[in-house]
Amino acid sequence: LPSTVEFLLGAVFLFLAHPANAISGASEIGGTYRYGHIYWTAIGNEVDFRLEVVFKRNVTGLSYWKGSAVDGLGQVGDEIFLVGRESPQFYYGDGMIEMVPKMRVAAYSVTEDWIMGEYRKTYTYASPSNGEVPWMARFTGCCRSSKLVNNKDVSWSISAAID
Repeated sequence: LPSTVEFLLGAVFLFLAHPANAISGASEIGGTYRYGHIYWTAIGNEVDFRLEVVFKRNVTGLSYWKGSAVDGLGQVGDEIFLVGRESPQFYYGDGMIEMVPKMRVAAYSVTEDWIMGEYRKTYTYASPSNGEVPWMARFTGCCRSSKLVNNKDVSWSISAAID
């Protein structure tokens, strides 16, 4: 039987901002990303990726996370668009890059002001590893939460070694 590997990697903070922020001067809103994980399982060259990410849910004055909940924001099952100062991207580590335009809402809290979503993708590499080293998959964007003491409102990157 082929072996299946699952890794949980990294927690980082990100900011997802409406593209109008740069134009309208709304950058004082700052970063909204709280943390994220990359999970993966592999059988041979085929890898099933699952990104789990958490953001601030209610961003005053902007229509982030628009969805079907009573308050007009996302709730479990909704698909919501991801935007940011730097659009979120997934790098497979073999030269292929994918924009991550939507996530499906898996959980949320109105009182704690967060929304969690998942992005899933199956990808086939040319080989199980990159020669003698693992493939390095990365999920990147901008910017980390404005509530942080260190490195707030800067780009973020989470990664996973795929072998």
